[in-house]
Amino acid sequence: MHGELHWWLRHPALDSRTLFQARAGQTLPVYQDNRYGPSAGGPLVIPSLYKGKNRTFWFYAWEANKWGVPTDFTATVPTQGMRRGDLSDLLALGANYQIYDPATTVPAPNGRFARQPFPGNVIPPSRLDKVGQNLLALYPMPNRPGTADHRNNYFRAGKALEDYWVHLGRVDHAFSDKHRVFVRFHRDWWEQDKNRTFNDDTNGIILNRNNRGLGLDDVYVFSPSFLLNFRYGVTHQDLPERRVSRVVDLTSLGFSKNLTNLIDPKPATIPRVSAGSLTTLSGRESSSACKAA
Repeated sequence: MHGELHWWLRHPALDSRTLFQARAGQTLPVYQDNRYGPSAGGPLVIPSLYKGKNRTFWFYAWEANKWGVPTDFTATVPTQGMRRGDLSDLLALGANYQIYDPATTVPAPNGRFARQPFPGNVIPPSRLDKVGQNLLALYPMPNRPGTADHRNNYFRAGKALEDYWVHLGRVDHAFSDKHRVFVRFHRDWWEQDKNRTFNDDTNGIILNRNNRGLGLDDVYVFSPSFLLNFRYGVTHQDLPERRVSRVVDLTSLGFSKNLTNLIDPKPATIPRVSAGSLTTLSGRESSSACKAA
């Protein structure tokens, strides 16, 4: 029997901050990369039952890897003024930043409608929606100037957490000098904890990848000039995905009991919100699976 052990390591002590991390005054994210595992193989021997020297062989390998991938996030978050309905500073950039009161909608000529602008581009406090205010509170405050219209005013250096392991095995058997066969299997699992744009659960996603496979190879030599090689393999992969914010209490965001009672609380997440130029809250979930032979 022969085998080996291995360990591969990367350490942030050999890395340096990016230009954007330095400008934002943020420290270098920890880069964790540990890849390790054993492998071994040899003749199949079962004491007192079977000795497979020159006939039956086995091989097995296992590897695991836990690491963190440095990731930079640039986002657009509401300013302090926006959170209280004050968008007055945007008027200096042009009339296209004027906001209008939907409660003043009236018919206009040619089948159109007209609305009155909010005075000073400020929404009165009494008109601010409780749910909307709670959703805005999920955004962090800006930590850099951004553009004149407050885009790209937030930066964070973080990391995506990765976890992975794999099993791989194979058995070869020689029935005779003319007939040989092997069977191979593999199973691997991978998980990625990513998209924590604001360093919390709001936008976090857990992505998994599950692979399973089985392969068969059978070779029979009929003559020096003719042989039959039969091969068959089957693989299966599924990619489940879930938001980190599952099991959120939607009533804590101001949604009514009449609404939340209609929703299964186990998969309930922070709603997906896309408002103007702000970075989208809580991306979509998806899952998929595929098979091949």
